[in-house]
Amino acid sequence: MIFEFGTFSKADCSEPAQFFEDLATFLSRLPRVLRYCVEIRNDDYLPAQYFDVLRSNSIAHTFTSWSRMPSLREQLPIGDVFTAPHTAARALLRPGRSYNQAVKLFAPYRQVNEAYPSARDALRGLISRTRREKRTAYIHINNRLEGNAIGTTEGIL
Repeated sequence: MIFEFGTFSKADCSEPAQFFEDLATFLSRLPRVLRYCVEIRNDDYLPAQYFDVLRSNSIAHTFTSWSRMPSLREQLPIGDVFTAPHTAARALLRPGRSYNQAVKLFAPYRQVNEAYPSARDALRGLISRTRREKRTAYIHINNRLEGNAIGTTEGIL
């Protein structure tokens, strides 16, 4: 189960530390019957404190390729980014590109219109690492990453 937290404005949450405290309380109350992941969409919410909260609850960080997040390639080498025996990745959008821009570029999603080699390489690296470390990886690839999720998957493989 992925808990997706949209982008927080400074009015919603003035300091990341407050979010981490609230997140820790929430995660500690979850029943331990599922594998949980957290997806955040604030690039300034990626300090060690965030990963410590996840690790203390054996909950995974979701690697997210999204318009206002660091690329997957930039997220993978973050120290202690793997916080659970499982992980998740959501390859949604190229960083810097909005959802509406991707729809205009790629609809009706019949073929890969714009390969994104960096994301493909990062996902290959994620797959290799999780296999080597015997972790479970859940990977979601969206049509709006390159134009066709099946073609992207084939390109990764």
